Amino acid sequence: MENIINDQFVLGIDIGGSKIRLGLVDVNGEVAWSITKPNFNFETISEWIEYFKNEIMNQIPPKLIYSYSKIGIGAAGWIDQTTHIIIHSPNTNWTNINLKMLLENELNIPITIINDCTAAVIGEHTYGAIIKCTNALGIFIGTGVGGGLILNNCIYEGSDGFAGEIGHTIIIENGKLCECGRRGCLEAYSGGKAMGKIAEILALKDKHTSLIKFSANTNNVISAETVSMAFYNNDKVAIKIVKDTSSKLATAISNFSNIFDPDGIVIGGGVIDGIPEIVQYIEDSYKNKSITKKPEGKIRKSKLGKDMVVIGAATVARRSFKTK
Repeated sequence: MENIINDQFVLGIDIGGSKIRLGLVDVNGEVAWSITKPNFNFETISEWIEYFKNEIMNQIPPKLIYSYSKIGIGAAGWIDQTTHIIIHSPNTNWTNINLKMLLENELNIPITIINDCTAAVIGEHTYGAIIKCTNALGIFIGTGVGGGLILNNCIYEGSDGFAGEIGHTIIIENGKLCECGRRGCLEAYSGGKAMGKIAEILALKDKHTSLIKFSANTNNVISAETVSMAFYNNDKVAIKIVKDTSSKLATAISNFSNIFDPDGIVIGGGVIDGIPEIVQYIEDSYKNKSITKKPEGKIRKSKLGKDMVVIGAATVARRSFKTK
């Protein structure tokens, strides 16, 4: 009997710096099935394609393989929406990669590909924390720091698709080296990778911190996850890292807010999932840094959580979201 492909779901895919998440999303934005697997930096894109095809796509249960006919991908990096080429993705080490074409050739399914933070803000605007906002800002802290803009209920990507890249706004002149190659970017101080590096340096200076002890639970590497564990153990160094991170994020967010004057600002990502208190720290600092007369209620935690990119990418693939 021939298998019939239907449109019950859209397969949403979130390709981040360290993880790949798949989810089957229905027309109401509900995720019927999902899974998260590690992402790796391979020597060549062909090796990554083989890994994705053989180790990621085969995770979909057999009974659901024919339940979708479109794929929406949210990928970290700068993506040319005309050519669909990933111009540069610092956290996956991809440069000038036409992932859409490569995967369509392998999977024989139509694919839509957009920036992961653009997907996240679309998801939150369509189904989540900023659903009633005409103008909104999304800030997402994972391996790095990304953002997205909603203006007049449309996603705004800018002339070259770089709009909303809050992680690469310079907050300290001639500061720390960022993954993008410049110095002083917000991401170099507030992304998950940056938090791990900062924690590693501070752990060597303070013999009383529990960071080294908790690194035994994170493959003996001090990471943002290690910071989270130490934070909830009331470790003073970890608490300082979290508060400093939150303060720098609040500074950048208030700058963006003062320029765009959004109705709401949604904050999410893997680091926020691990340390939700960051949202409150940001809000407390934002109230003092923003020039708006009504700062209360603008800062909001993501409602879609770890599925925000999956849902947003699937939404775009369904062509239900207006872009310009």
